[in-house]
Amino acid sequence: MGQDGRPRRDAAGARRRRAVRGLGTLRPHTRLVIEPTFEYATLDHPDGSSIFDGYIVRVRNNFQFTREFFLRLVLQYDDFDREWSIEPLLTYRINPFTMFFVGSTHALAEIGDASQGGPVYTQTERQLFLKFQYLFRL
Repeated sequence: MGQDGRPRRDAAGARRRRAVRGLGTLRPHTRLVIEPTFEYATLDHPDGSSIFDGYIVRVRNNFQFTREFFLRLVLQYDDFDREWSIEPLLTYRINPFTMFFVGSTHALAEIGDASQGGPVYTQTERQLFLKFQYLFRL
């Protein structure tokens, strides 16, 4: 609500109905951290029709194998685009200033409903990368 008691509107006259965000941290093991996030948003036009309505669910999983060896896996579902995102990242830390990363990103989009078992997804994007980080002292 605005200061005048009326619903807030953007420049196009749209009215925001609701935005909800929830997050948390779970530590089922000393080496494992799970961080789920949920975001929901809806926006309506002044005539009552929906401009958008959807949610994003994201889970970030971190596993520390040793002091040097670390795995992060991020899984995300975007209801707006009907798309899954999978992002694994493996890190090897030689010292605090020297690290080696190997990772990838994958996007899976919903292409339709299967008559028998639910939605059908296809891979729409994939990237693989390597990174070496080193601190030079001058």
